Amino acid sequence: MCMFCTAVPMTASLSIAAHANWKAKCKEAKAAGKTPPEFIPTMGEIATSAVGAVLGMFVVFLVIGAIVYHTTILPKTGV
Repeated sequence: MCMFCTAVPMTASLSIAAHANWKAKCKEAKAAGKTPPEFIPTMGEIATSAVGAVLGMFVVFLVIGAIVYHTTILPKTGV
Protein backbone atom coordinates (compact mmCIF):
# COMPACT_ATOMS: atom_id res chain seq x y z
CA MET A 1 0.00 0.00 0.00
CA CYS A 2 1.35 3.41 -0.90
CA MET A 3 1.94 6.17 1.61
CA PHE A 4 -1.04 8.18 0.39
CA CYS A 5 -3.45 5.24 0.63
CA THR A 6 -2.22 4.55 4.15
CA ALA A 7 -2.41 8.18 5.26
CA VAL A 8 -6.02 8.80 4.16
CA PRO A 9 -7.78 6.43 6.59
CA MET A 10 -5.23 7.10 9.32
CA THR A 11 -5.76 10.87 9.16
CA ALA A 12 -9.53 10.52 9.02
CA SER A 13 -9.70 8.05 11.91
CA LEU A 14 -7.35 10.07 14.14
CA SER A 15 -9.31 13.27 13.58
CA ILE A 16 -12.63 11.49 14.22
CA ALA A 17 -11.22 9.91 17.39
CA ALA A 18 -9.95 13.28 18.64
CA HIS A 19 -13.34 14.86 18.05
CA ALA A 20 -15.17 11.98 19.76
CA ASN A 21 -12.81 12.24 22.75
CA TRP A 22 -13.52 15.97 23.02
CA LYS A 23 -17.29 15.35 22.82
CA ALA A 24 -17.01 12.76 25.62
CA LYS A 25 -15.08 15.22 27.80
CA CYS A 26 -17.73 17.89 27.16
CA LYS A 27 -20.49 15.45 28.15
CA GLU A 28 -18.65 14.50 31.36
CA ALA A 29 -18.08 18.15 32.24
CA LYS A 30 -21.74 19.05 31.69
CA ALA A 31 -22.84 16.09 33.83
CA ALA A 32 -20.51 17.24 36.63
CA GLY A 33 -21.75 20.83 36.34
CA LYS A 34 -18.44 22.20 35.08
CA THR A 35 -17.74 24.26 31.98
CA PRO A 36 -16.96 22.09 28.96
CA PRO A 37 -13.36 22.14 27.74
CA GLU A 38 -12.47 23.97 24.56
CA PHE A 39 -11.25 21.87 21.64
CA ILE A 40 -8.16 24.05 21.36
CA PRO A 41 -7.55 25.99 24.57
CA THR A 42 -8.03 29.77 24.32
CA MET A 43 -9.28 29.65 20.72
CA GLY A 44 -13.00 28.98 21.15
CA GLU A 45 -15.67 27.66 18.81
CA ILE A 46 -14.25 29.23 15.65
CA ALA A 47 -11.07 27.19 16.03
CA THR A 48 -13.10 23.99 16.40
CA SER A 49 -14.72 24.46 13.01
CA ALA A 50 -11.44 25.65 11.48
CA VAL A 51 -9.62 22.53 12.67
CA GLY A 52 -12.36 20.37 11.16
CA ALA A 53 -12.10 22.22 7.86
CA VAL A 54 -8.32 21.91 7.77
CA LEU A 55 -8.45 18.18 8.52
CA GLY A 56 -11.09 17.73 5.83
CA MET A 57 -8.94 19.58 3.29
CA PHE A 58 -5.92 17.52 4.32
CA VAL A 59 -7.83 14.29 3.64
CA VAL A 60 -8.95 15.63 0.25
CA PHE A 61 -5.36 16.55 -0.67
CA LEU A 62 -4.19 13.07 0.34
CA VAL A 63 -6.87 11.49 -1.86
CA ILE A 64 -5.80 13.70 -4.77
CA GLY A 65 -2.18 12.71 -4.12
CA ALA A 66 -3.14 9.03 -4.17
CA ILE A 67 -5.03 9.47 -7.45
CA VAL A 68 -2.11 11.27 -9.07
CA TYR A 69 0.36 8.70 -7.78
CA HIS A 70 -1.64 5.69 -8.98
CA THR A 71 -2.57 7.14 -12.38
CA THR A 72 0.62 8.91 -13.49
CA ILE A 73 3.66 8.14 -11.33
CA LEU A 74 3.18 4.43 -10.62
CA PRO A 75 2.66 3.32 -14.24
CA LYS A 76 5.84 5.14 -15.34
CA THR A 77 8.09 3.93 -12.53
CA GLY A 78 6.62 0.49 -11.87
CA VAL A 79 7.33 0.83 -8.17
